[in-house]
This record gives sequence, structure tokens and C-alpha cells, in this order.
Amino acid sequence: GERDHLIDINGAITQGSLQLTWSYSRDCYQAQTIEALAVAYQRYLVALIRHCQNSVAKQLMWETLLPLHCHQDAPATLFCLPGLGSKAGYFLPLAKALKTSEVTLNVYGLESPGLNGQVQIPMTVEALAQSHLERISLIQPAGPYYLIGHSFGTAVALEMAWRLEQTGESVALLVILDQPTSQYTPESEERKLETEFDWLWDIVDIFTELTEIKPPFTLAELTTINSLNYAYRTVMNWLKQEQVHDLLFSADGLPEELQALVKVYGANRLAAANYQPQGKQLHCAIDLFCAEESMGNNQELPEDCGWQEHTLTGVNRHQVPGSHVTMMRIPHVQLLAEKLTNLLTPWQ
Repeated sequence: GERDHLIDINGAITQGSLQLTWSYSRDCYQAQTIEALAVAYQRYLVALIRHCQNSVAKQLMWETLLPLHCHQDAPATLFCLPGLGSKAGYFLPLAKALKTSEVTLNVYGLESPGLNGQVQIPMTVEALAQSHLERISLIQPAGPYYLIGHSFGTAVALEMAWRLEQTGESVALLVILDQPTSQYTPESEERKLETEFDWLWDIVDIFTELTEIKPPFTLAELTTINSLNYAYRTVMNWLKQEQVHDLLFSADGLPEELQALVKVYGANRLAAANYQPQGKQLHCAIDLFCAEESMGNNQELPEDCGWQEHTLTGVNRHQVPGSHVTMMRIPHVQLLAEKLTNLLTPWQ
């Protein structure tokens, strides 16, 4: 039969590999010509694959690395590990307060993969810490490292610091914000059985404390229709009406963003409940900040809140005003920034 084309290229995926068959007219082409063409094709195809892989890696890096304040000539970088849900936007007031201090440094928030709703969510503290370490190495390949963790982020910060020291890297500063160790925060069976509606309501409570704006609905009203899509739309519409959605979400404030946050929140809860940090000791000191309205006045907690077992050097305790959430908000965050400045100054 006559050829439709002088050169035919047929491709198929076979056992997970792309197979290409080149057919050509020997009356028009020499074998070495087609071989050279196939080699050139393969070279460009491999370059295209690498380009796509690098683009995906860069996109994922900047989806999980949130620039809170960056300075071109900053001698150090502070990495902030957020609480449950792994959204780091609420560190912005602290970053701004540090910006106006004597310290010159870059400040990044480390957010969990999966908040875009497109990639897998790390289900353990170890996996989340390793994911963060892979990303910060693209910005800072060697120490000394400066880490600050708040709430759930304290466990991730501890795991990151321990892994860094295990590889010979230096951790110059590890700051724990208002969180005892896991032995003093046991997960109750009641909390383990929570539903996605409950996780969503926890996030509503966090927004309420951050903004001091009460929602015009209750948890019972959200669950009456028994539709998560309705609940996500209702909560996001409330946040947009109050113009506070940009604290943790994009300017568009899509319900899908809230849904992804809730799923990460649930994964973080599970990760925190299963984390076993026993035996992980650091050479660096731990600076523990206790909010007056939460850990600061808790007589049931020891002075070091359990952190002494994770450091060979010691725990330095600092008292700051506010609650577990409001310590990160104006005006309390100003004093927190001042105390952090005093810790950071010796390394400038």
C-alpha cells in the first residue's frame, strides 16, 4: 500500500514507559538520518520533561513557602511554623513588627502541601517536617537555621530542628510559642471522633478570636442541611462580608480554599495525636514563650512545659501578654517582636 506520509511516528504507553516507533520511506531517507532525528527528538523530549518537573517543583515550593517579609541583604532567615491547618498568614503582624525592629532578616511562613487541594497532604509530623526541609534548602542550603513554631507548629519545628542537627547542621534559634509538649496535651477520645463539620467550626472559632467578630450562624445551623458544600460557602461568604478572608485565603476567597484548609487541619490533628518525639534531644537551647491568658497562668504545667527533655542546653522561658491566639495580634505582638529581637540580635 502507498504511504500517507514519508515519516510515521506511532507512540504508546507500555508498562509505564513511552514507546515510539519510527517508520519511513527508504526511497527518500537514509537510516542514519532518521536515527539522528529520533535522537534529537529524545533529547528535546527529555529537556521538556525536566522543564515541567522543575516548574512543578518551583510552583509547589512557592505554594508552601509564604514570604512574610524579605530583605535583599538580610543575613538570616526566620522560618515560621503555623498551628493546625498550616496556614501561615497570621504570622504577618509579627513579621511586620520585626521589620520595624533593629533586626534585618527574611521571614517565611511554612505551609503544608495540600492547601491547594491538588497534592497529597502529609499525614505525619515527620513527613511534614521533611517536606519543609526540602523546600527551605532551596532558599537556605546550610545553617545556622532560625525556627519559630506556634501551637501544632511547635512539634513540626522540633522535628525539623532534630533532623537538621542529625545531618550536622546548626540550629541557632528554636522558639516555641505557647505550647506544651505532647505529654501535657493528650488527645481525648471525644476529640478524635470529630467530623469535618467540627473541624470547620474550630476554624470559625479561630477567626472569631483573631478578628473579634462573631459569626451570624451556629454549628447546629451549619449542619442542619447536612451539606459540607453549603457550610463552606456560608462560612466563606461571612468572612468575605467582614473583609477578613484575606488573613488566610486569596483575594477571591473561594470555598474550595476553605475546604482544603479543613482537610489539612484534620490531617494535622491526626499527625499531632500520633507524633512520638521521645528521645529526640537538641544541642540548641529552646526559647519558650508563654501567653499570660493561656499557658502563662496554668499552674498544672511545669515551668519548662515539658520542653527540657528535648534539649541538652536548657529552656529559656519568656512571658508575653494575650492568649494563645491574640499574642500574635496587635497590640500584643509588639512585645513578642521586641523579645524576639533581643534573641536574634546576638547573631546579627
